[in-house]
Amino acid sequence: MTKRLPFYGIGIHSFLPFFSGAAMAFSSVSVVGNSLLLMEFKPR
Repeated sequence: MTKRLPFYGIGIHSFLPFFSGAAMAFSSVSVVGNSLLLMEFKPR
């Protein structure tokens, strides 16, 4: 018998939480970066 590896659902369904977490992390980084840029912004 072959050993079963603990990959229960390799497919799009198992990667959806990963993609949503990565999108949330990128969103947070972009918000913080934009706020830092706006702090240095001086209107004429």
